[in-house]
Amino acid sequence: MKIGQFNIPGSQNIAANVKWVSLLLLIFLIASGCSPSKVTVRSTLNDFPDADIIQYEGDVFGNITDAEWFSEADQEEKVRYIGEIRKQTTNSWFFRDLYATQLPEGTKIYANSEENEHVWMLIAETEVGDQYYRVQLAE
Repeated sequence: MKIGQFNIPGSQNIAANVKWVSLLLLIFLIASGCSPSKVTVRSTLNDFPDADIIQYEGDVFGNITDAEWFSEADQEEKVRYIGEIRKQTTNSWFFRDLYATQLPEGTKIYANSEENEHVWMLIAETEVGDQYYRVQLAE
């Protein structure tokens, strides 16, 4: 096979391998793009425009404080200070970590886990008391 102006021996095998690798990569990208592996701010706000959410470490956390199934026994302890809400917005474009849809800027946010553990719940200190936000998982 001639590549460019050069004749490279064994290049037919290279071309066949490149085709297979390209095909497998395409299948992987399509399959991973179609599987609902992560909840996004955009999908949440499209489905629930009034949702009370926070984004942290790329995960979306929804307010569960007033959920029927959530009780005082479920309330977690503030283990680690994360930071403050940097912006209040309902614009899903460029929604970043520590942006919230309903919490005002400056609200203090805590995690219920240690530094090197995955965060499953955030706790917001508000004027009306602590608000609990749980990570939203894809169904």
